[in-house]
Amino acid sequence: MKRWNYRIWYKDYLWYYKVIIASLAFGFLTYGFYMDIFKEFWYVKGTKFTSLQNYDILLSFYSVQVNIITITWLILAIFNHHREQKSWFFSTNAKLSILNWNLLMFFIFWIGIIIGYKNGQVTIAEYSKAQISCTVVTHFIMSILFFGYTFLSFGDHHLSWKKEFLQKDWWISLSYPFFYLMYVIVRAAAWNRDGNITWAYPYPFLDIDHPIISGLSRAQAACFIAFIFIVVFTIFHISLHSLNNGMYRVFNKNQTKNKKK
Repeated sequence: MKRWNYRIWYKDYLWYYKVIIASLAFGFLTYGFYMDIFKEFWYVKGTKFTSLQNYDILLSFYSVQVNIITITWLILAIFNHHREQKSWFFSTNAKLSILNWNLLMFFIFWIGIIIGYKNGQVTIAEYSKAQISCTVVTHFIMSILFFGYTFLSFGDHHLSWKKEFLQKDWWISLSYPFFYLMYVIVRAAAWNRDGNITWAYPYPFLDIDHPIISGLSRAQAACFIAFIFIVVFTIFHISLHSLNNGMYRVFNKNQTKNKKK
């Protein structure tokens, strides 16, 4: 495997790779919103605000928001291919944060599916074909393709643990999870105020009104979730950071050998 080097967009396979990923994800995400809000109503049916509530519920999922962030970044990267690895926003550093969020989405969702299926809480018959296809693309295929894209551009430079990881990358990686947690709490308060608690929280483990650890207050439950977020996202980012630096050393070692030949 050779280190990726920038080429003008029409000669660079990574540019076409980005177009494919962004098009696939955007197409299925748009299709999912359309089917949920206007056709099949996946979560709420027969209410006065059926379409609006289904839109709000779908948008509240971490996975949907991560897909929107990823698609937006990819579209910007497609039109700024000449700036790839030349500015922080289009560098490996930014990719690692986005990949971090995608990987957590990937693992949490599929662990939940497997456990739910074994416990009989999740059955394929409950889902429409549109819901299944959109879920597979946005939660499985999208994450793998973005990991492949990031992996192919790994090792272009060594990432500093102090100047890059501690001073910027780590904080960026944690910024969205904390924003999402605050969003979930505020949204739940609004739903509870209107007397609708069924979809107040997109995930049971984020429910601070009925925390997974009994006896915790709402504030304690929120702090506990925040702590778990810090631990998980830090572990993921350290792993990705180390993988990039490891590939950088391998590329340099191979390059040195080739020069000697």
